[in-house]
Formats: sequence, C-alpha cells, structure tokens
Amino acid sequence: MPVQKGDKAIEFKLPPKPREEVDLAQYIGKEKIVLLFFPLAFVALFVAGILTTVTGLQDEPTTAVDLTTKPEGEKLFLTFSAVVVAPWVEETAFRGLVYSSLAIRFGFWPAAIASSAGWSALHLALGVLIVFTAAGIVLCWLRDRTGSILPGVALHGLWNSIASGFSGGADYAIICGAVFALTVAAAVMATRRWELSL
Repeated sequence: MPVQKGDKAIEFKLPPKPREEVDLAQYIGKEKIVLLFFPLAFVALFVAGILTTVTGLQDEPTTAVDLTTKPEGEKLFLTFSAVVVAPWVEETAFRGLVYSSLAIRFGFWPAAIASSAGWSALHLALGVLIVFTAAGIVLCWLRDRTGSILPGVALHGLWNSIASGFSGGADYAIICGAVFALTVAAAVMATRRWELSL
C-alpha cells in the first residue's frame, strides 16, 4: 500500500551521537518553519511597500547602487561586501546578539521591532526604512523558530546576491554568491561537528 499524505510515520529512533537516542517524533510540526518564511516575508514586505508609499518614503534614497558605472575593482568590493560580509555581520549582530538579548528581557515583539528598526536605520536610507524593518521582523521570527541565525544568514545572502546581480554586478554576484554558499556550508558542517562532539 503506498504512503499517502497525512499518514502517520513509522516510529523509530536514530542515534545522532554515541550512546544517545533522539526520537523523530520531537520534530513533528517543525519541518515547515523555513517554508513558512516565504509567504510570511511576502505578506510583510507587501504591506511594508504599501506603508512606504502611503508615508511618501518611496521617493527617498534606497540602498540600491548602480554597479554598471563602477570600475571593476569597486564593483567586486561592493558586491563581495554586500553578498559575503553583510549577511554574516548583520545577522550575527542584529538577530544573534541584539534581538536575542532583548527577547530574553522583553519578549518577541518588542525585541523584533527594536532590533529590526535599528538594523534598518543602519542602512541610512529612508526609502527602505519600513521595508527593511518588516524584513528584519520576519528574520527575527525565523531566528526565534529555528534557534539559529544560519537560515537568516543564508536568506540574507541570497537576497543580496540577487540584488547585486540586478544592479549590474551579475558576474561578481555569481562568484560572490558561490563563496558565500561555501561559508554557509562550512558553518553548517562546523555546527554539526560541534553538536556531535558534545
């Protein structure tokens, strides 16, 4: 008889570490967390876009940089900074440290709003203030649900790669995106190795 959607999974346990068993049942309901991020982000950014227009901020400066007119060295530097460096630094600082510290004391919403508004303000661009604050709140939600900054780092880097590619740095965005993917893969492997050593 073929397996149907909604069928109960067979009970079994796997030892992730020597002398320790983990029941797969503890993961029921958690597999959809990252997938839920996408519709949640879409709705949040759509609403933020409307609010940006209603408040008249759509004509204000944004973080977009036209890379087509830049010299090759500057194009590479800006793309590498946006695609490889920024996701790690910003997610570690704002979702890893600021959000996590505030959430312990004040709870999710105050911590998410404060850390996301700070992150958005750091970009010094009124045109993206509301949109980046909304994106930051969704990234805080992802951080809160997964217990890790790595999914947010990966999505942040993917977004910056796409934005850099469309800003005229397509070749460098692909190269820097590949370097970024290697850094994320290395972090995931190091995290797994560290967890197994406990």
